[in-house]
Amino acid sequence: DQILPHLVGDGGVSGAVARLLQNPQSRLQQLELRRMRLRDRHFSAIVRLLPSSNLKLLDVSYNNIQSLAILEVAEQLPRIKSLQTMILLPNPWLPPSGQCSDVEAAEECCTALVQGMMKNYSVEKVLQDPYDPSTFEGNLQTRLLMHV
Repeated sequence: DQILPHLVGDGGVSGAVARLLQNPQSRLQQLELRRMRLRDRHFSAIVRLLPSSNLKLLDVSYNNIQSLAILEVAEQLPRIKSLQTMILLPNPWLPPSGQCSDVEAAEECCTALVQGMMKNYSVEKVLQDPYDPSTFEGNLQTRLLMHV
């Protein structure tokens, strides 16, 4: 099952998305929110619901997610047991081609994600852009360590 993008509102996760993510009977396994103009508050609202969800794939690429929300997902990673793939790139916290205005913040995010993944072996991959054939796809640790 996939969720329609319009279910995420300006104030965060709508009631429908929240119910789907929190419902243990939900069959929702993919949440694809590409190019939805999501900001940190939207992503943070989703992240807080992930430990109780059955999601296997979360795609929040091509949004406006900054380092604070990435640090929050890294902190939650040990509690998110069903998630296998996160698509976090590109987003402003670590733009493509290393064109990063705040290298220190990007390094902090990468380090936090690696540490979070080391406490949760269910998250296997981070993808840059699965629809772009030139995309790098790989183990989360390998991908992020290249930036640390």
